[in-house]
Parts: sequence; C-alpha cells; structure tokens
Amino acid sequence: MSDAGLDLFPTMMVLLAFGDAWLLDGQRPPLQMLHRTCGHACSPLVVCSACKGPIDARDVQYRNGPGAGSHTHTVERKRSRRGSDPMALERGRPCSVARTLRIIGDRWSFLVIREMFFGVRRFDEFQSNLGIATNILTDRLQHLAEHGVLERRAYRVRPERFEYRFTPKGMDLFASMIVMMHWGDKWLSGGKPPLLIRHKPCQHDFHAEVVCSHCRQPLLAHEVNYFTRYAVDGVMAAYAVPRPAADLDHAPDQPA
Repeated sequence: MSDAGLDLFPTMMVLLAFGDAWLLDGQRPPLQMLHRTCGHACSPLVVCSACKGPIDARDVQYRNGPGAGSHTHTVERKRSRRGSDPMALERGRPCSVARTLRIIGDRWSFLVIREMFFGVRRFDEFQSNLGIATNILTDRLQHLAEHGVLERRAYRVRPERFEYRFTPKGMDLFASMIVMMHWGDKWLSGGKPPLLIRHKPCQHDFHAEVVCSHCRQPLLAHEVNYFTRYAVDGVMAAYAVPRPAADLDHAPDQPA
C-alpha cells in the first residue's frame, strides 16, 4: 500500500465511528478496536490539531486557501440512479464503514452534505454550486432524507418551496467530511489547499486528527488491533493482529 493509501486509515476509522453511533439498530458494533500503543479498547475521536479539543461544526470558520478557485465544474448529464444493490458492500464482512457508505458512498451525496455544512439550504443553490443535474440532485436529497441525514422544511407556502436542514445524525457527519478534506489537502492539492478552517474555541487554523478515545494519541494503521463480532469462515470473535506498516503491501488477509 502506498503512503497515500495508508493515510486513508483515519478516514476509515471516522466512518466506522459514525456507523457504530447511528446505524446498528441496537446491535453491538461489528468490530472492537484495541489500541496497541496504550493497550486499551478504544473508539476513534476527531480532534483539533491545534488544541486537541473536540470539534463541532458550529465552532468552525471557513476561508479561501491558496488553492481556491483552481477547479471548475460542468453540469452532469442525466444518467441512471445509484446501483440497485446497496447491501453488496456488506457481503461476507459486516462493517459500520460499509453501512455508512451505503448512505454517503457516492460523490454527489457527499458533495450535497459538504454544501450543507457551508450553509447551503435550497435546491437551486445546490444545483448552482455543484453543477449537478436536477434529477440526480432530487434523487440524492430524497436518499439522504430517507436515511435520516437531513429533513425538508417549508419556507414558503405559495408557491410551496422547501429547504433542507441537518438532523443530529447529519451533523455528526462533519467529522467525516473534515478528515477526508485533510487527506485531499495533503495528497491532492499540490501544497495549496483550497479551503482553510479555523477552530473558534482556540482561534487557530487546524486540520482534523483522529485519536484514541483512551490515550488521545493518533490512531495509526499498524498500531490498532481488532476483535470481530461476526463469523468469518464459521469462526466467531476472530482477532486481527496489527501489521507493520512496511508489510501492509504483502501481508495475508486478516479477519478484520
């Protein structure tokens, strides 16, 4: 695995945390993480890189970075809806990451969520900002509403018009967005991130860090073990040992 691929581990962790929090329907999480560094069971936390405090979407300010305005978009032509088998992501390996990706796993759904965190609420604003075809936008908004990420509210009666607002479940996706944003800034921006974010409680620019809930140290792929709570080849509670970073290209498949 390349360095860029290995650096996607925090993104996977934060998607897992969202799925564990919102998508289990009363079941136990499919995976239990163990942080090798501190030796404790843990869950991923997203914190400010400057003050190490928690991050809330309402406590973040945005401004253009050096790469702002370097990307243009064209209107997406009409095409068919999303794939018809959303359960395919979980075949053989139940996972809260897979459950989360069933909701936000295509680019338009995630970009709609991004725009909402920037304050966009209305259909025509989504369409203008994203260059997205109306049928695709209608489908994604309906999909996110059906999964409880957002809700539609009337803001005009005659003619009837609606805007879209996050539910608490939708607000909890902010951590996923800024962790993915940091990966893109690091690996895809050429050193010129298009957007800078400031944490209002500490008044510093920051990026999202994913840390252990017990020791508050960064979670690294080769320092995390897992217990699985589902059957793999008929075996329950399989244990996956951490792989050294240098071996991640060639190690055999692990249960988790």
